[in-house]
Formats: sequence, C-alpha cells, structure tokens
Amino acid sequence: MTLTEQSKAFTFISLSEIKKHLHINEAYTDDDGYIDTLLEVATKVVENDTSRTLADTTFIINDTLDKAKEYTIEIGSVRSIEAITLDGSVFTGYTIEKGDFKSVLTFDEPVSGDISITLKAGFTATEKDKVLIQCILIKVFGLYDNERSEFNSMNYYKNNVYENLVNFYKKERFL
Repeated sequence: MTLTEQSKAFTFISLSEIKKHLHINEAYTDDDGYIDTLLEVATKVVENDTSRTLADTTFIINDTLDKAKEYTIEIGSVRSIEAITLDGSVFTGYTIEKGDFKSVLTFDEPVSGDISITLKAGFTATEKDKVLIQCILIKVFGLYDNERSEFNSMNYYKNNVYENLVNFYKKERFL
C-alpha cells in the first residue's frame, strides 16, 4: 500500500484570524510569511496529537486487493471519496462509513486487483472544528511569541489549556 499526499491547503484559518489572535495590526505585513509557516507547523503538531487530518488535503492510496469485502482507510477526518479506480477502470460498487480516525469502504461484492483511491480529508474555510482551530491558534501563539509563552530561557512548560482541549480529540481517550 502506498499513500501519497497530493496537495495540502491551510485555508481553514485566515491570516487575518491569526493576526487577531496574536494581537498584530492587520496593516503590519512583515511577518506574514513567517506566520503562514507557523500555521503549517502548528497544524502538523495538532494533527499528530489528534491523529486527524486538519488541513484540506488530497490523498491518493494505491493498493492491491485479493477478494476484499472491505478496505480500511487509516486517515482521520475523511470528507469525501473523489475517485476510485480498479485495474484502471472507474469503480463505484462501494459504500463508505466515515469515522474520526479511520474510514471503511465496504464493497458490494469481493474485489480483486489494483485499486487507486483519491480522497479529501481535513477542514475547508467553511467546515471547521472550533476547538481544534483554537488548539492550532494556541500553538501558533506559542511559536510566534516564544519569549512569553511556551518557551523561555529558564525552561519549557506544557500549555495546559492546549492539552485540555486536545485531549478530547486524542485516539486513546479513557471514559
């Protein structure tokens, strides 16, 4: 099985929203490129901590199946299946059950051959989870304002607000 990240867009949080969170005047543009980089880094941290895809991402999965009745996609926050081909031909004989940490394709009948699945995962500008967005903003703040937040010259401390928010989304949640 091969998994390829085709494209990734960080459109779910605008630069304007980040600047507002950081208390930066909208007219100040010197750090815009740097802030965009921090958004990417912070998003990857939260994605890693929650086992979910947050940035609007297109993935391509290629695999070989032998009489498979179902196929598990180990990607969190799948939004849609864009296309499936089986041995190079369009394939439509499936249903999908989407989950927080994985999705399962169930085939109408057993499937054999080379399968290619193109899917979208993550958030768009209109679809977003406010708590996870706040987690990303907390991380961006910690990276941008490093003298007064998560890092200082004496030590490193864990942001309890971030930890408390992100714990609701972790895979290993105990009830």
